[in-house]
Amino acid sequence: RYQQFSAVCLAATFVLVLMAVRMNPGVTPHIRIAIEGNVKTGPSTDGAFGEATYDPKKVRLGTFAYLVMGTGKIEDHWYQISQDETVVLWYLAWETDPSLTLRNDSLLHAFYSPQSTWASGRNILMQVALAAEERQGWLFEYVVFCDEDV
Repeated sequence: RYQQFSAVCLAATFVLVLMAVRMNPGVTPHIRIAIEGNVKTGPSTDGAFGEATYDPKKVRLGTFAYLVMGTGKIEDHWYQISQDETVVLWYLAWETDPSLTLRNDSLLHAFYSPQSTWASGRNILMQVALAAEERQGWLFEYVVFCDEDV
């Protein structure tokens, strides 16, 4: 229970920090994230983020980006969460390739980054979410970092 509580508190902290940055219109957050490791499948990790300008008009209310790290065994509750039309879920596996067991009907996005550390995995997931926001032209209202066991 303590580990689950700690993980939930940590995830809530990330959400609060992100919301605080996004709730200050006109502020240009400077995001510098160093990427470690080697990603076999997934997003490009060839550098750090530059400046990002926050525009509150681009936030799509009620939308969630779940950024989940785990061993590669994707539990049923993540599949259920990803079925919600307001949710986009990315799952980074650091131990085994999730594509070997990914359901055919899955709406979640899973990729493999062997031996990712906690920090490098979180950085990769955040890069994926920011790239998605750029592509789609709108921002998620909430970005939630989780471990697979939460």
